Amino acid sequence: MEMECVAVLSGECLFRLISRMEDVVVRRVGEFQRNREALEREAFPSGPLKLVVEAIVTQSWWRRNRWNMLLDALRERDYSRWRKPLIRLEDLAFMAETMEFLYKSRKGRWWRDAAESLRFREAALREAGSLKAWVAEVHRAVDEMGGNWRRHEYVSGIKGLGFKGINDVLRSLGYFDHAPMDIHERRFLLRTGVALKYGPPSGDPWSPEFCLEALRRFCREELSGYEVS
Repeated sequence: MEMECVAVLSGECLFRLISRMEDVVVRRVGEFQRNREALEREAFPSGPLKLVVEAIVTQSWWRRNRWNMLLDALRERDYSRWRKPLIRLEDLAFMAETMEFLYKSRKGRWWRDAAESLRFREAALREAGSLKAWVAEVHRAVDEMGGNWRRHEYVSGIKGLGFKGINDVLRSLGYFDHAPMDIHERRFLLRTGVALKYGPPSGDPWSPEFCLEALRRFCREELSGYEVS
């Protein structure tokens, strides 16, 4: 049964809010679209590949400083490509080796987990044959397997990449039916009434999965016909 709300955010109101930061929205959407286009042109394009690797290293961008630590370690090892990070599939083994170096240098046990995750990631990519094929299969798993998506063979060995992180990766690679749901997004959807009015008929309104489905339905029903250019 659909819950009644005293007031619910309308599509027109949200569109006005978005319009106030139109430049940011257009820029970010453009970045995501270019990532999707890169997947069509190359098997393992550097930009999208970097994004996925960075998500693993930073635990879904929660520990952003780790990325800089890794880049510094790579530069210290005279790997010139890291003056400006350009990641190729054949670089992943060297990156995992550098993470092991950071672990042995007592920079934290987590680096060993990251190295294992990256090796798993490389194996999954090679099995898929392209980044496009990998992300398409992960997209299917997240949509169809529910909470069991982590058991899929393409992601089961990646540590620190949760529901928010995998949806951030999917959205950033052009799958606009996905979006990261952290505490801030969930609070917004609850306070505006969107979660309760547009969410599934059952489930926990505070859960990321519930809020994502509510946002999808809200966009389908309330934002159809609106454009930001």
